[in-house]
Amino acid sequence: MLNLLARIFIKDYKNVKNEKVRSKYGVLAGIFGIITNLILVAIKLFLGIIFMSISIIADAMNNLSDMGSSLLTLIGFKVSSKPADKEHPFGHQRIEYIIGLVIAMVIAFVGIELLTESINKIITPNPISSEIITYVLLGVAILLKVFQGLFYLSASKRISSISLKASAKDSINDVIATSAILIGTIVSKLINYNLDGIIGVLVSIFIIITAIGLIKESISPLIGEKPDPSIVNAITTDIKSYKGIYGIHDMIAHLYGPNKIFITLHCEVDRRVDVMESHDLIDTIEIDIKKKYGVEIVIHMDPIVIGDPIHDKIKGQVINVVKDISDELRIHDFRMVKGNVHINLIFDLVVPFGKKFDNDTLVSTISREMKLLDERYNCVINIDEDYVD
Repeated sequence: MLNLLARIFIKDYKNVKNEKVRSKYGVLAGIFGIITNLILVAIKLFLGIIFMSISIIADAMNNLSDMGSSLLTLIGFKVSSKPADKEHPFGHQRIEYIIGLVIAMVIAFVGIELLTESINKIITPNPISSEIITYVLLGVAILLKVFQGLFYLSASKRISSISLKASAKDSINDVIATSAILIGTIVSKLINYNLDGIIGVLVSIFIIITAIGLIKESISPLIGEKPDPSIVNAITTDIKSYKGIYGIHDMIAHLYGPNKIFITLHCEVDRRVDVMESHDLIDTIEIDIKKKYGVEIVIHMDPIVIGDPIHDKIKGQVINVVKDISDELRIHDFRMVKGNVHINLIFDLVVPFGKKFDNDTLVSTISREMKLLDERYNCVINIDEDYVD
């Protein structure tokens, strides 16, 4: 269904990396959600009013809030696709995360309201009143919600959208909620006891838990999280493939939206190569990576010693000492400065996030182990943080 509608309404629909194309997918999903939710509201309000079912009317109000969420999605994609301006030089794509957060909060509110209503129904159950048309129309509503959820999920995967993923999960919640109402209605009729309240409590708790997860997922990119490891690995591999690049470190990525990534990193080059030649290589890499991945990238050039046997030997000793402490530690920017008494070994030690290392202990251990190899070694160690691995 998504492919059919995309072909009809979205020019160049396969180019999902393009911001305009991506925005059109979001608008299409928003309009689709408004129409399908309007149909669901009409069906459930009809049933709820005819058979005086509070649970079905509450479910209709839930779909009415979903229609509002679809409208928010539509507006969010329209605004997030605006180009960068003076006040927002990095663009407006983070608005999509805010829309996802708002939708998640709406889901939480609906869950709390349904929980309250379900508890009231347990305390004061309503008389059982239903006909075959109730089961048929609720079944149609469930199928329509399944279809809607699959549409949202497919669109969210295609354009990597948190807000559409939230809408897909909301649709799944609605399927569960309406299914519970349908089952409760049938079973209640069979046993002559109203189970709507009990089932409603279970469904409400599930909805609230899902909403909390969505809220966390929407807040995370707003706070600032690391990029997709597959993108980082692909970019790293590509850069290392260029002749004249001997290593990469200090990569930092800033995410301003699903398709708005800014990257800075350091590339190691041979100090013996003419600086203009190395600079031309760096410029070429920046242009190629931007064109291939659609990211803004700035590369700092680090000249390093290549082919000096003494330098390589001592650097190898440092690497072995660090590796003996932990395979998760690594070094870069290694420099060696010989004095009359000491040989200063200057380097950055990369410590991964979330690992229990004491920085002072690491520095003293490495310094001690190197001095055991040669009394002249004096380690000057800078602790570096890993932002992307």
